[in-house]
Amino acid sequence: MRRPTIFVGERFGLLTVTGRDATDPHMVICRCDCGGRKVVWSSNLTRSLTTSCGCQAGTHRAFLRIPGCALADHWRTNAA
Repeated sequence: MRRPTIFVGERFGLLTVTGRDATDPHMVICRCDCGGRKVVWSSNLTRSLTTSCGCQAGTHRAFLRIPGCALADHWRTNAA
């Protein structure tokens, strides 16, 4: 299966592709909506594994602390 082409200006979550990395053709340079910059694997963008520069990392942890939330309770009880 052929990999999808990623174009400059294309958006993935909060990231906007600004160019390709000069050292590795599989890496792209992205600018986050918060102003951060991140170099990521292009496949992580197309598979939605990377959607921000890391600025949103705390939102998932904050979500898990919501009392009475069924999904948060599920994650707390099934955490390893």
